[in-house]
Amino acid sequence: MKNKDRYLTDLDSWSPAVFLMPSILVVLFVSIFPLIGSLYMAFSRFKFVQGGIEFKYIGILNFKKLLFGSQQYHFLGTFKELSLFSWVVIVLLTLLVLYRLIKYFISDQNTIIGLIGWTAASVIFLSLSLIILKSLGSGGRLGSLGVTMFYVFFGTVIQYTIGLGLALLCVQNLKGKFFFRSLFFIPLMITPVGTGYLFRMLTDTTNGPFKPIWVWLGYQDYSWASNAWGARIAVVIADSWIWIPFMLIVLISAIESQDQSLKEAALIDGASSRQLFRYITWPGILPTSIVIIIIRVIDGFKIVDLPSVLTSGGPGIASESMTLHSFFTWRSLDLGGSSAISYLLLFVVIFFSLSIINGLRRYTVTDV
Repeated sequence: MKNKDRYLTDLDSWSPAVFLMPSILVVLFVSIFPLIGSLYMAFSRFKFVQGGIEFKYIGILNFKKLLFGSQQYHFLGTFKELSLFSWVVIVLLTLLVLYRLIKYFISDQNTIIGLIGWTAASVIFLSLSLIILKSLGSGGRLGSLGVTMFYVFFGTVIQYTIGLGLALLCVQNLKGKFFFRSLFFIPLMITPVGTGYLFRMLTDTTNGPFKPIWVWLGYQDYSWASNAWGARIAVVIADSWIWIPFMLIVLISAIESQDQSLKEAALIDGASSRQLFRYITWPGILPTSIVIIIIRVIDGFKIVDLPSVLTSGGPGIASESMTLHSFFTWRSLDLGGSSAISYLLLFVVIFFSLSIINGLRRYTVTDV
């Protein structure tokens, strides 16, 4: 009898692990194992041999090829001499970074690990800034890294700004606001591929439905897909059309969940609309804003469908994102190079996500 009770007790103690094991195996199979496999491929060269395939360990050569070798033009871009304006920008950014480092060093909250992190982040930030400025110089050309950063930065700023403005408008006591909420939400229901084909049709100045408008504006001979900046802007506009509804819905929820008594008390005390937003609405929605911005930044770095459908990464590689670059490299059977791009993308995403968190962490509700 005692053995039976002990057996039942052991079975009860192991039951959570037994029930969780399938989920753990799925996570390992879907996420961890492919991650380890792709990490190995990033340091290997793939080739066909008689009787199968072969992976040869080559160290960091795949990364070296992207950063300093034959594929530097594709990943980092084509560099030219810095203009006077670019030098001024670099000097100002350097002074700003040094100011932030000194301010952190003399603060009471500095630590060795924190100082190392701030220094590393500053070096990476200045290096990326130098790469972008040298690529934007006369005769320079952005690589997939710079193009992706363009999509992420301008896309996030545009989407959050418009989404916040529409959210503030939709929470007002206006007739038909629920209809417009539903209307604004429609783009989020369309797949990115469908949106890509939609905007490909809309930007067609020769046969698209907006041809009369393009003719009236004098752009009947303009091709978005054959102009580098036109193609990039078209991708940002299409991406914003998808993501503005997401920003709108989340921010409406954050605004409406605030304590209305605070706003009523502020209005009684004579607070203006600007003061109401600055001291009540903005601090209240800031945590939510940080979360959706980080979500947007992470997803923005993974953008692949819109540039693929809208421009096929062209003209040339002008609108090619890092993810699309990795896909094209994989399609050419350079699995090691594709994996290396993916891990560089992972590094950039982690850097920007941590930078956003650390940069906005001091703006808490109690601090504002």
